[in-house]
Amino acid sequence: MNDMVLDDVSTAEKNIRHQLKEMTKPKVGRPTKFTKDVVDEICIRLMTGESLLSISQDKQIPDYSNIMRRMHKDTKFRNKIARAREAQMDALVDQMIDIAMYASPEEVHKARLVTDLMKWTASKLKPKVYGDHVEIDQNVNVTFQNAVPRPKAIEADAISSVPKQIPSKTDAS
Repeated sequence: MNDMVLDDVSTAEKNIRHQLKEMTKPKVGRPTKFTKDVVDEICIRLMTGESLLSISQDKQIPDYSNIMRRMHKDTKFRNKIARAREAQMDALVDQMIDIAMYASPEEVHKARLVTDLMKWTASKLKPKVYGDHVEIDQNVNVTFQNAVPRPKAIEADAISSVPKQIPSKTDAS
């Protein structure tokens, strides 16, 4: 009996040692730059109007292709970026107002080009708020009229010449 208990204890001890070894084993591969702080930094900078391309130029942030790859694989990350993009459109509209208000006479054409691009971007990425609103009236009245009106006498002759009963094939033979 004591041998059975000792076997169980040694088996349990082996399992515990194996689990500890697995927990302390170093992870294989390059460590990821996608920590919670980095993801939050990307989202905050997007919300303030910065482009994802310029954010990815920062040394602490993964490069653009890795961000896109992560968005493709990770639904949570993709959803965070989507929410940040929605807020980014509001920041773009605020920036448009500043550009238009403070443009010098020499910069008017450039300011118009920039604000038009920002408006177009906002209308595509947040169409419910900044897109073109189209109303469709679905009430349609249709009336048919003959191009050449028929005289009543011709209509009466045409109706009277139609046989009352159409002969069947068996009656004709």
